[in-house]
Amino acid sequence: MVDNDDLQSLVKDCPVANGLFNQHGCHDVMTAFNIANHLHMHSFFKEAAAFYQEAIQYRNLDPQGHPRVEILLQVKLLCLIKADIEPSDEDLNYLKELSEPLFEYITTVKQYRLGNFPVVEALKKIGCTYEDFHTGEEIDTIYLNLIYDGLIQGNFPSRVRKVEIPRKIFFYWDQNMPGDVRENIEYHQRNFQKYFVEVFDKEKAVEWLYKYYGKEARTIFLNARHPAEAADILRVHIIDLCGGFWVDADLKIVSEDILEKYIPRNYDNVLLLTDGYFIHNDFFGATANNMILKDCLLSIYRNCYEYGGLFISYKTGPGVFMRAVNRTYFRCLEGASKDFPSLKLMDKKMFDKVTEQYPVGYKQGGTWSAV
Repeated sequence: MVDNDDLQSLVKDCPVANGLFNQHGCHDVMTAFNIANHLHMHSFFKEAAAFYQEAIQYRNLDPQGHPRVEILLQVKLLCLIKADIEPSDEDLNYLKELSEPLFEYITTVKQYRLGNFPVVEALKKIGCTYEDFHTGEEIDTIYLNLIYDGLIQGNFPSRVRKVEIPRKIFFYWDQNMPGDVRENIEYHQRNFQKYFVEVFDKEKAVEWLYKYYGKEARTIFLNARHPAEAADILRVHIIDLCGGFWVDADLKIVSEDILEKYIPRNYDNVLLLTDGYFIHNDFFGATANNMILKDCLLSIYRNCYEYGGLFISYKTGPGVFMRAVNRTYFRCLEGASKDFPSLKLMDKKMFDKVTEQYPVGYKQGGTWSAV
């Protein structure tokens, strides 16, 4: 184990990690893992790798626990690669011994960053290794980044469709809608004359889900531990059945003209990315009954039944969209599916051009996203 003073020096420039270290120290797998994750999140990659190594050392004392050694080791190596530090042969060989798929994943990422693999080869080498992880974990962003690169480079057909995404916009607010949220929704109702705008509250959502998807859908919706999770569940069901655009109640589309000009409707799916290659689920468009949304639903139900306490972003949010896109392209690359999806992936610049955050008061408390 690394000396306590040396560990302290590694977290001093990251306030969150420093606070965690001062409060909890680093004396077991989970404290080391938690500190490492925060360092990783804030781009202190070399420092994160050191704390992941601490977690590995503690895990070796209890090899059957979670997270497993191979999971800790692969993320340590990923951080070293991001820090432009060459992973040791010892670590790489140990990872290969523990998990051949994770070894292929890490070495492929390394080689792709060096320009040694074309996109399609990299995707095939990584394969479906993302299935070893929860939906929305970093491997999903890496795989999605490769898909986006492939689309930009023309490796995959984009498949423009004759059937368009319908001009429908859907909103949800569970109950007791604040005035500023109502103002935002009314703005769209007034100014988007070409679009049918529908608003759901909790009571309407419960009835709608039961009517069109049955008891299971109603149950997972009612069991959601936060309104944001309930909204995640509802949005995929609504767009899957009806087609159209989902817009979060605190998000404003700049204008109908901007929406019409920049967001194409001649695809089955129009999805927008963050800079970190997460998919926005606060604003997206899709036709009804398409393969990507069906896979989103599959992950939502699985996560709700098997991983109830999972972080919302992974459980029902952007993570299920990322996994759905990744699975869809993997099937095509494997030849298991004949047609590549009709998908338009758009970058953060386009998201910022088309939308803006509406200044709602409820977010000022800071608890809405801490689940």
